[in-house]
Amino acid sequence: MFLINPTLTDTNLNNDGYNNLLDGIDRTIANLASTQYLNHVNGYQNKVDFTLYDRLCEYREILMDKFMGCNCLDDEYTIYIISKVQKLIC
Repeated sequence: MFLINPTLTDTNLNNDGYNNLLDGIDRTIANLASTQYLNHVNGYQNKVDFTLYDRLCEYREILMDKFMGCNCLDDEYTIYIISKVQKLIC
């Protein structure tokens, strides 16, 4: 008999998955920041979602605290945050 191991998300809960998740957050934040920079410098009128920027910054800080060893969150909350971040960076 084989055990069934369902996968809830595309990101595996290992070091590579966490690194890819943080890289996705950083890339999205960088894209938003560069769009806003071009708006200021060149006078463009491209819309920048500041709510998305704030949320990603907060989620990044929470995940970094968790990955550095802070035991303030349980594993179920980490999975919830990872799924929220994946929805935001897509």
